[in-house]
Amino acid sequence: VMLRENAFVRDKFTAARASAAAEGREFSDFGGLSGVIVRPNRAEALDRFRSLFEKTGIERIREVLDNAVRRRTGGQQTLETFTARDAQRQGWVDTINAGKLPEPEDLYLGDGLYAGITAWSPLDIFATGSSAVYYVGEPDEITGHVRTLRDETGLTTLILAGWPLIDEAKHVAEHLIPRFREL
Repeated sequence: VMLRENAFVRDKFTAARASAAAEGREFSDFGGLSGVIVRPNRAEALDRFRSLFEKTGIERIREVLDNAVRRRTGGQQTLETFTARDAQRQGWVDTINAGKLPEPEDLYLGDGLYAGITAWSPLDIFATGSSAVYYVGEPDEITGHVRTLRDETGLTTLILAGWPLIDEAKHVAEHLIPRFREL
């Protein structure tokens, strides 16, 4: 499952368990995918997260989201006329339409996760569960969120991605893998 807040993941896993049980089967593993930006301290991690948006640029983000809105609405709406499902996402849309990038604190979804962007997935203004969700923070903070997710949902496998891949993999190897071994 693409990670979202713990309650969302728990509901997905519970439904999968029930469906399997109805067929006399069971799942032994449950996995999730998330982006990750881990740094020795929270401020560095948030700066790196913000840089993803800055490097992409407001014009490119606006263009990608406008195309997504047009595609999903059959050309009936543009990003400027789009109304999001909730106030938080509408705030992102309004900020982007004003030619500004959302701040990381405005992108916080809960349970340690932030709405982000990837090369293949725009900011989730549609609230449909984009793969562009990130754990952002310092090592103990992220480890705590993953521990809670595991305990609340039964998650057994976590796939983490970051950009650029090699650079972020080094940070994960240094800061998270030793802590995850303890999980």
